[in-house]
Amino acid sequence: MTTDPKRIHENEQGFRAIVENSPDYIVRYDREFRRIYGNPAAVRVYGFPYEEFVGTEIGTSRQPHEGFSAVENNIAPVKQRLKEVFDSGHPSEFEISWGVPEGEKALSVRLFPEFDHGNVKSVVLIARDISELKETERRILALTENSPDIVARFAVEGRCLYVNRSIEKKLGVDKRELIGTIIGDLLLQRIYPAVPHDVISIRNGIRTVFETGAPFETEISIPFPDAPGVYNIRLIPEFNESTVVSSVLFIGRDISEQRKMEEEKFQSELLFATAFRGSPVALSITRVTDGRFQEVNEKFLSLFGYTREEVIGHTSIELKMYNNEEERTRKVLFLHEQGGVREFEIKTRTKEGREIDVLSSTVEIELWGEPQILSFTIDLTERKRAEEILKENEAKLRTIFDIAPIGICVLDSAGKIIDLNFALEHIVGISKSDLLSGNYKDRRFIDNTNVPISREDLPSSRALTEQRVIKDVEIGSVQNDGTVLWNNVSAAPIPIPGMGVVVLTTSIDERKKTENRLRTARFRLQQLSRRLLEVQENERRMLARELHDEIGQILTVIKIDLQVIREKVLPFDLERRIDDNIVTIEECLRQVRNLSLELRPSMLDDLGLVDAVNWHLKRQAARVGFEAHIVTEGFSSRLPAEIETACYRIVQESLTNIARHAKAHRVDLAIAVNDGTVTLTIRDDGQGFDVDHAIAESAGGTTFGIMSMQERINLLGGHIEISSHKGRGTTVHVTISFHKRTEQ
Repeated sequence: MTTDPKRIHENEQGFRAIVENSPDYIVRYDREFRRIYGNPAAVRVYGFPYEEFVGTEIGTSRQPHEGFSAVENNIAPVKQRLKEVFDSGHPSEFEISWGVPEGEKALSVRLFPEFDHGNVKSVVLIARDISELKETERRILALTENSPDIVARFAVEGRCLYVNRSIEKKLGVDKRELIGTIIGDLLLQRIYPAVPHDVISIRNGIRTVFETGAPFETEISIPFPDAPGVYNIRLIPEFNESTVVSSVLFIGRDISEQRKMEEEKFQSELLFATAFRGSPVALSITRVTDGRFQEVNEKFLSLFGYTREEVIGHTSIELKMYNNEEERTRKVLFLHEQGGVREFEIKTRTKEGREIDVLSSTVEIELWGEPQILSFTIDLTERKRAEEILKENEAKLRTIFDIAPIGICVLDSAGKIIDLNFALEHIVGISKSDLLSGNYKDRRFIDNTNVPISREDLPSSRALTEQRVIKDVEIGSVQNDGTVLWNNVSAAPIPIPGMGVVVLTTSIDERKKTENRLRTARFRLQQLSRRLLEVQENERRMLARELHDEIGQILTVIKIDLQVIREKVLPFDLERRIDDNIVTIEECLRQVRNLSLELRPSMLDDLGLVDAVNWHLKRQAARVGFEAHIVTEGFSSRLPAEIETACYRIVQESLTNIARHAKAHRVDLAIAVNDGTVTLTIRDDGQGFDVDHAIAESAGGTTFGIMSMQERINLLGGHIEISSHKGRGTTVHVTISFHKRTEQ
């Protein structure tokens, strides 16, 4: 230390110049808290002369201006701090607000003790105006408080000094509960259920920033209760005047959406790359500036016959891929103007020099940081060949369409005929021009039962409306002269835009005429059969009557005469011969009587169906030896004669078959009349038979029993069903409606 008085004086003068010109407020106080010195800046803040300023105790001088009293409460703390420095001999530092004419100022105050022989003689106060700094801090705090980022400040030991409102909101707690907590406790207690790697990373990061003074950045997942997400964390050191890290500023920004967008971009690029490589279309990417290939896919290489190394970095001109480079240049210029060229055909060459037709589309894209041309190239060689084949097939199909023997027409979605062949004109009897113009709408159509068919019910309309195939509908087209042309019509929807249905029409007019002739012949045959049966029954009735009345009476007279002659006295041998003749005549009478009953029992005409059937059933039961049961129901009056005859003949034939073949022990017969319908059932427990075989034999002429029964019932419009099983008997079931019969 120098002791040269001159140097000391020079130093003091230099120090005084610094103090006198300092913008800081510098004041010296004695132990009675009196001002013993003040630099010009300090005196100016009070606004009265230096003589009045020096020598007065702090807080006892007059108030220099309004507003000064507003900070009067700061006098006591200043005095207390001065006292502490006088007592302890240690410097002190604090901040206060001070009123001045311009407004309230924020001051950073430092107190330094001055010693004399080891005792504090005086204290120097240096106050620096930090109002602008405080205003800046206030604005920064406002930004921080309203920032969507999470912001906190931590001390060296990781203790929380400050949190912004975003943290309060995300944690759902008051910030006062968070101030003073340790970073690990803060995260663990409020967010994480266990100690994860992310908590350790942040804790270690804060420690590293305090140790190195270098910022620290990382990404972590923070599961906030209401806003979990991925956050970018920046730890920024805050230094004091000694350039020592005094605190660490924690700033966390939610980058979940950014990461999501990056992931979507990555997936999009991955998808593009996958689609590019695997596309069945030849794809290439060329640079706009020089036309050099940057990327091509496998389809491109296989189409043009190059390897990847032969293409990448070269231009189509160098590879001589185009016959007409001027046309290609014109397309590229157009691409620049329009941003793309869609589907233009051009001839190209493969590596071997083979010329091929391709369909190309191009679009300008931004890729790898510069404009590129993405080209789509489709080989048209096969398509053109297919188009030629298609034209040939269409010509063949048209020929078949035109010469087909069935009528074909195509309708649009509105039901209008748009095409037809020659056969349809002939089949429907309408000219092609009338069909195409719709000049046939007044034509009437009928179905098989001669009921009119509306246009909505025509097969073409139904196929169009219901979108399904309508098959084999027989339709009669009524001509202007009243004749009917019969056609078989099918329609099917066509799954082609603009098309409606295709209609196929086949003439069945000749078939209908043949069917009518057959129907007429069948009707006449049935009438003839009915008449034959009537004649047969009449002949049987007459023969039965003749046998009973004429021949029976004659035989009876002969028998009586022989009996009278026998009463005479005759030789023994003659008497015996007469007895033999009487026995013969009696047998003949019995046979005649039976034959008469078989031909036509008189009780069927006299008493009706029930009595005749009951008599015949009992008679057959007695002859054959089976147990007979009969049930009748609903007979309030006699049935029509032809129905009674048919039912009796069915019973007669069935019982005859039972007697000959069934070996039955029981026969049940039921006849019922209900609501104009006769139901007849004959059931036995015999050995049964093969019904199909018997029907086949009957049809072949070997036997006539079953066929005779069927014919009788069919002539009456009835139904007969015969069922039989080996060992389980036979059932004959007949139904006849005599109301319908009466109407007929």
